[in-house]
Amino acid sequence: MKKRILALSMAAALSAGVVACTANNDGGEPSGTAPEPTHTSSLRTPDDPLKRFQQDWEEGQIDGEEPPPLVHAKATEPAGFDLGLKGSARPDKLLVYLACSPGGEYTVSVGEKKFSGTCSRDGDSTAAVPLAKDINEIKVNVASGTTYWILALPWESDDLP
Repeated sequence: MKKRILALSMAAALSAGVVACTANNDGGEPSGTAPEPTHTSSLRTPDDPLKRFQQDWEEGQIDGEEPPPLVHAKATEPAGFDLGLKGSARPDKLLVYLACSPGGEYTVSVGEKKFSGTCSRDGDSTAAVPLAKDINEIKVNVASGTTYWILALPWESDDLP
């Protein structure tokens, strides 16, 4: 049983890219064990922030009609996303939700406007970003190996949900 637990611990550590195990000089059982991942929840797929937004809206934290998403995408590397804005019907701001796994630092850029912080898998990274008249793209920069969801909605309020 002890060998099975050690093998499972080593498999978990290898999948996280961490190994700390040494063999005894006498060829017996290994003397160390693989460290446990510190944030096992951060290794799961990030939550879709559209669910978080809809929950905020249903709970009355957002007034008015539910706006249609301009960007709703899942990606695994830094990318730019077209907002699809044409003509004069442009919002003053974007409401942006971001969820990442594993958690880590991120930067979101909308033209010259940027916001950054530590991203989690539950979509708590939220910002209302002013939208200049000539901007039609939102860019996300995350660490290599990060899976993320981004949700960008038209936004007119000064308040965050």
